[in-house]
Amino acid sequence: MLEKQAMMIQQSQEKQELDMIEKEEQIMKMDISNLDPISAVYFQNRKLEIMQKRGFNFQLTRFICCLM
Repeated sequence: MLEKQAMMIQQSQEKQELDMIEKEEQIMKMDISNLDPISAVYFQNRKLEIMQKRGFNFQLTRFICCLM
C-alpha cells in the first residue's frame, strides 16, 4: 500500500514538473515585441529567470523600460 502511494506521489511530481517545463517553453517562445512595455518587461524577466533556473550562468538583471 505504501509503495503504491509513493509511486502515485512520484508520478504526480513528475507530471507537475512536465507541466512546468511546458509552461516555461511557452514563455521562452513568446514574441514580446508587440506587448505593452510593462508586459514585455515582465516576460523578459521571466525568460531570464527560466534561463537561470536551467543553469545558464549570467547575472539576472531587471530591464527598465522607458515609457516615453
